[in-house]
Amino acid sequence: MHSMKPYERSIISTRPALAIRRWRRATDDEAKLLEVPNGEPLFFMETEIKDDQDIPVHIGRQYIF
Repeated sequence: MHSMKPYERSIISTRPALAIRRWRRATDDEAKLLEVPNGEPLFFMETEIKDDQDIPVHIGRQYIF
């Protein structure tokens, strides 16, 4: 029998994922960091997926431009 390491296990969640989406404009600092024009529209997405025992197994925060 093959023994899987903890990081090799598949996680199947039957719970709905939380996803928050927001639009806003890049600040001066963000524009410099992301190398985009000041005021560029940014799409921010935050996600959280929990397993069947309500333990977070994925948390994501990302800007998309």
